[in-house]
Amino acid sequence: MNRIVRKMMKENNQLSELLSPENQALETDIVVYLRGSRVSEYQQERVRRDILQIMLEGQTRGDSMADVLGDGKDFCDALLAELPSRTWLEFAVNGLGSGGLYLGILAIIWAISALVQALVQNSWPYLPVSLGSLINFLFIPGAAGALVLYICRTSFSKSVQKKGLSSDKKAFLFFLAALLVCLLCSTLLRGVVLFSVPAVCAPVLISLLLGTYKLCDIWLDRFYTQQQQ
Repeated sequence: MNRIVRKMMKENNQLSELLSPENQALETDIVVYLRGSRVSEYQQERVRRDILQIMLEGQTRGDSMADVLGDGKDFCDALLAELPSRTWLEFAVNGLGSGGLYLGILAIIWAISALVQALVQNSWPYLPVSLGSLINFLFIPGAAGALVLYICRTSFSKSVQKKGLSSDKKAFLFFLAALLVCLLCSTLLRGVVLFSVPAVCAPVLISLLLGTYKLCDIWLDRFYTQQQQ
């Protein structure tokens, strides 16, 4: 997340603390819903600031949020419809940066695990790349992103059956079960080494991934700075 968005988020969080506990819960649903929208994080925080100001004014007058906002989802949709979608370049840079961060973290985990395995198996200075490691790289980022998107899109869905679990809890439990299966498979398949790479490849890969994240973050920061002017 770039500097401008972090600053806006900090300011909006301070405004959110002025809301009553009940209104804060509603604002949380609004924030989660905005995170799953088609607009940029910069635009999301701008919309959030406008909504917070409307909520605070209504709270000061003693109005209920139902009278102020009406249906929260419809209110957010109406505001978002007035904003431009992310450009293909902005979308690509944001996705590339996020992917660099997530894969960089997974690469660090792999490097530590592979280093231990190489020392135990006396294969240093070569690090093994197992089938289990590739499963983690392919599955975990995509599954986590899908879960977050699902939660964002259903943040206003409060329907919970009297018996059984809500759809959000079912989705989370499904993801958790799939994650456990993935981790189990990766553990069992850790010994299935597909190939080995020189140890120097690990810091180079990690630097490239995290460097990509940083460069994308800088580009987005400059892009949003231009939008503020």
